Amino acid sequence: MSLFGPKKLIRDSEWLRVYVSDDGKSYHYESKFIVDNLQVSAEAFKRRWPTLSPDEKHEFADAFSCHVPNSADHQQILGFLMQCGPEKIRDSIARVVPYYADRDAALEFLLRGLRAGGRPRSHYYQALEMVEDGRAIPILVEHYEEYRPLVAGRPQGRDSMGLWFDYLQCCKTLLTLTADQRYLADLKGAATAVPRWARPFASFLLGQAESK
Repeated sequence: MSLFGPKKLIRDSEWLRVYVSDDGKSYHYESKFIVDNLQVSAEAFKRRWPTLSPDEKHEFADAFSCHVPNSADHQQILGFLMQCGPEKIRDSIARVVPYYADRDAALEFLLRGLRAGGRPRSHYYQALEMVEDGRAIPILVEHYEEYRPLVAGRPQGRDSMGLWFDYLQCCKTLLTLTADQRYLADLKGAATAVPRWARPFASFLLGQAESK
């Protein structure tokens, strides 16, 4: 949740601020967990959780997942959300699950999210790359093989955005976990195969891979 350029504050909630650009064309979200170093008591939060609306729960998860939960209270909150949050909440927090102190629980949470199906998946793949546990490889390979025939036709429409991002991140995560150069070759090939709007992401992942 970063802010760029001139903007106007249009909403200030308990956990985040929302800004609109001066031209009215884009919105920016600022997590108070980052900019204000917001601290929340785990016990108080758990008691309050059932009283929050679905939108409030999702807003909290979005703001919370923008920072590294390294305090004892925030570790407890992360564990609580991993166990009790609905699917939409679990998807939101996936990117910070690698920072959970119980590494086995973190891995199982991420694998369970992938087994549940649905898309997009790229945030789960990115989290698994951070966890760096070989037990994730079989399901990643399964998904990779699923993507291959789908991207072979080089779909270009905006409705293929999730597919391309998932495929690219799956390749990058498999490369990190296995060091198999075929996944690097796939990332290199994607530099020209992906739609123009996906090329910055493909180039970013390739740059990360080649810098190691």
